[in-house]
Amino acid sequence: AQYGNMSSPTVWFVLEELLRNGIAAGEWCVMVAYGAGLSAHACLLRKT
Repeated sequence: AQYGNMSSPTVWFVLEELLRNGIAAGEWCVMVAYGAGLSAHACLLRKT
């Protein structure tokens, strides 16, 4: 694996990649991460 265990920091990793590489206007992004105790976190983003 290129990045190893991403688990909880996945959302921050995806956000950094979006800021670095950008997405086109109108595009959607879903960020999902699984944390300790089987918790799940998600965020839906859209560039305007």
